[in-house]
Amino acid sequence: MLTMISVVIYMLISMGFGIFMMKRNTTAAEYFISKKEFGVFLIVPYIFSEMISGGGTIGVAQSGYITGISSVWVNWGMVLGIIVFFYLASDFYYTVGCKMNCLTVPEIIEFRYDRKCRILVMSILCISFLIMFASNSKAIAVVVEAFTGISWKIWSFVFGVMFIFVAITGGQKGVVFTNLLHSFIMLFGLGTACIVALKYVGGIDLMRNTLPQHYFDFTYPSISKVIAQCTSSCCSFIISSPLVAMVLGAKNKAAVKKGFWFSAIIMFFFALFPAIIGVTAKYVLPGVVQTASVIYLLPSTISYVLGVIVVMSIVAALFSSSPAVLLLSSTMITNDLLKLIKPNMTDKEQIIISKIVTTVLGITCTLLGMNIQSHLTQLSGAFQIRAIAGVVVLLGIYCGRVNSSAAFWSMLMGGIISAFWHFTSMVDTTGISAFWAALVIGLPILVLLTLINHDGDSEGYILWRKAYHESVSKKLT
Repeated sequence: MLTMISVVIYMLISMGFGIFMMKRNTTAAEYFISKKEFGVFLIVPYIFSEMISGGGTIGVAQSGYITGISSVWVNWGMVLGIIVFFYLASDFYYTVGCKMNCLTVPEIIEFRYDRKCRILVMSILCISFLIMFASNSKAIAVVVEAFTGISWKIWSFVFGVMFIFVAITGGQKGVVFTNLLHSFIMLFGLGTACIVALKYVGGIDLMRNTLPQHYFDFTYPSISKVIAQCTSSCCSFIISSPLVAMVLGAKNKAAVKKGFWFSAIIMFFFALFPAIIGVTAKYVLPGVVQTASVIYLLPSTISYVLGVIVVMSIVAALFSSSPAVLLLSSTMITNDLLKLIKPNMTDKEQIIISKIVTTVLGITCTLLGMNIQSHLTQLSGAFQIRAIAGVVVLLGIYCGRVNSSAAFWSMLMGGIISAFWHFTSMVDTTGISAFWAALVIGLPILVLLTLINHDGDSEGYILWRKAYHESVSKKLT
């Protein structure tokens, strides 16, 4: 009963944030991106909450139970991705986004390449976001079912509707402000559970005497696999819509720098919480079959109240990411597809259409997500599908000879291979991740088409570099 009451209250609070922000979104730009409004205090919880979703909590604890402490690299890979994005790509997005008044990643990509690349990047990002959203409703529903006795199918639909409601009422502002609450709940809940669990078992040294040594090896199963995971995360973050949203929504570049670094530091330490909970659960409850349940099963074994606190942390993690990825997807479909078909849409029409798209996507993905088995697998797949596009965009930022044709065909072929690899579970058959399979196909295409380009630097590259140097000159004067 306590869990039921807590979940209902939490949903009402999240809905309240959305309703409160509804009348403050008067233009499409305010609803979609809220430019130049966010300081460090809002950037940090937004980035932290968006990155740490179900995969970063339930999935990491599950992986910690199966393989050990090396599961932290799921979240540490994201930390590296944030840092790489800031130093290698944020200037590009900030310069072009401000100069052209862009709202989305695909819109900025069109400035550098062309419209077909814009549509392709939109498709890749939407697929990856909707995979993440589809798995979230079921992940949170299964957890709540264990404490309430109500079928996860009912909870899955309820949470799906709640995610849709928060997205369509609050817009970007609602999501950002709500994430203040979500971040606190996640940090407090899982941090408390981690400390209590270690105290409960008597410390790490006792576990070392019982569990296999690889459970305490940060590089297990191999350094090469850790590098591969981090590389794909870093590449996928180059086109991360949540990060770009904060670059465009920040008050200034100083706020971006501080916000990104504080977010990375918090995520670095938070990553240890679910991983340690998973390892500790292996020590206390070695025979668990449904390993995805260990993140709340261990705390519940220690104390019912602690179990409820952890459930609320998981609810917060999924509430923080689901409305955002749904809103980002509908924003791209509205701005980068439907607006191209009907370019004279008013702000009111854009917002209404976006809300309709959000509702349709949300309901569809919630229903499809009921068949998903592994949340962490879906999260990893979503990152790897967009990673090849991140490689292409990054090279295009610094290499002027990469033209639209080279970018389009390398992203298209690499994206197809990556999606095929993920949806057919080829990684289980071959042991090769979708990112490496896509890179083997996409990178040679990019290099070949770039080398045969004798036109010199492309127009988009020249324009972005010119805009960047102009912005630097203004600061100096």
